[in-house]
Amino acid sequence: YAASDSESTDFFHGNTPVYGFTAMKWSFPADTTVIPLNLYRTSTDYGYRKLVIYVPDVYGTIWKVVYDYTGAGETNKKWQARRIFSANPGSNQAKALDGVTTPPSTVSTDWGRKMFYPPDVSYRGTSWTDSPTLFVGTGDRPHPRYMAYDPGTGAGYHDRFYVVADTEDPNKPADDATYPLDETYLLNLTCDEFENVGDVDQDGTYSPTDTDDDNWRAVLRNILFHRPDPADADAYDCSDPDCDYPVNTQYARGWYRIMGKQGDCTQDSRDHTGEKVLSRPTLFYKVVYFTAFQPYFGDPCRPSGDALLYALDYDLGTAAFNLNLANDSGQDTVEDLSDTYSVVQDSTIASGVRVVTRGGKAAGVFSAGGSIVGAGEKDGAGTSTSIPGPPGGASKIMWETD
Repeated sequence: YAASDSESTDFFHGNTPVYGFTAMKWSFPADTTVIPLNLYRTSTDYGYRKLVIYVPDVYGTIWKVVYDYTGAGETNKKWQARRIFSANPGSNQAKALDGVTTPPSTVSTDWGRKMFYPPDVSYRGTSWTDSPTLFVGTGDRPHPRYMAYDPGTGAGYHDRFYVVADTEDPNKPADDATYPLDETYLLNLTCDEFENVGDVDQDGTYSPTDTDDDNWRAVLRNILFHRPDPADADAYDCSDPDCDYPVNTQYARGWYRIMGKQGDCTQDSRDHTGEKVLSRPTLFYKVVYFTAFQPYFGDPCRPSGDALLYALDYDLGTAAFNLNLANDSGQDTVEDLSDTYSVVQDSTIASGVRVVTRGGKAAGVFSAGGSIVGAGEKDGAGTSTSIPGPPGGASKIMWETD
């Protein structure tokens, strides 16, 4: 791609332009997520893929750039670029069950989300997809104190955390109208609906024996997993309309959490208004870690805020740890929406989570308020640095490729 008018202003697929300058009008403020591949075959008739790059532009659109070749010679080497997902505009899906009964649609006034950090990627997907899955958040890093939502009028937008499957078929034409995906292809899991005691229908009643919640949870699982293995005894029935997501009669391509709306859920009493993701997520051993920042509004002499650490199951967004000990019942551990995060009060903007391995053990840490904070389970007044890792231990391995 070249922005100069004296040169090419397009990405090319062979000799065919893929995207022109008009589609690439926003800057790329983030680093790229680069995945080198060793002759990964995309299909028997399409050839091989050597490189995949994911990068967001500042307006919240995630681009994928790939390098393929179908044989020897420079003419068979092809760069492609495609918009995979756009965070703007948002949708009117107030909660997960709304997407079951009513097709969600985009809201033209719900726009303005920005991305300043690249996604982390599970290239082999999750339990509900074999496609590469992206984990990314939105937030205005240069203006961390900006209040993008007016609680009085409802105008503005809330920032999000997204989990999006890149289901693009490499054999589809570059102008496939399905892309970029938007929120209407995703499930709104803001209220932690897949938790065992999650209040799926948001009626204020929830328990491990709540039949209504269990039934609705099964419906949501069908939408996300779509085609469960018939040989699996625990597989849910996948008959219509339970499996088809109303907006496009297809399975959901992922899920998202509305950061500022978590306080509206029945299982979280904290006001999350103004919360934004200002770091790159970190995916490690089936847990996605990311930090968020909620500024203190109304006092220009108090520039700090609350830093929040989120630790979510990378599949369904449920709590990875028991981070809210106050909701436990006796010796019984209870995990709900309030267990998906911990808070560092009166803090600066937190860094992203860094994973350190030593002697086969894994530790997760981040910086907030001038201190190094653990990213693991609750440990007394704080959180432990110890985090789950592979059973055989975790060691960094480096190698050289051609």
